[in-house]
Amino acid sequence: MSTRWPKSESISQMEHALGQQLGALRCQAGWSQNDLAGDTGYSRAAVCHAELGRHCPSRDFWVRCDVALHANGVLVAGWDQIEATRLAEQRAAALAAQNAREARALEVMTGLARQGDVGARVTGLQACPHCGTKMSVVTTLFPMCP
Repeated sequence: MSTRWPKSESISQMEHALGQQLGALRCQAGWSQNDLAGDTGYSRAAVCHAELGRHCPSRDFWVRCDVALHANGVLVAGWDQIEATRLAEQRAAALAAQNAREARALEVMTGLARQGDVGARVTGLQACPHCGTKMSVVTTLFPMCP
């Protein structure tokens, strides 16, 4: 998704825990951050930031670290869990926003119908481009004839 969502506290905690795990595995292997950086093709700063949980690099970073440290998929699984959680949070936020928009639209339509000035019709259903949830599409507002 191209939309930038604010990072939740749970995501921050998961990234921090994964970074600590990376640091522990690196130390257990007897490697410095420079050693791991050289073996993975990433910078020492990228390794440092990942270990501190300040930045959670791409899946490729975690795959390379997993292979270099012989972690048997543990680091990649951690990254996958973070991404799945992030996606679930984004979908929930998008659904909540859509529900709020629909409630506001229904409120406006109901108010207009009560006044008798304008009629409205729900003319179709469409999938949200972000989360795929079906949503009502109001395409017609028309003056009511006396």
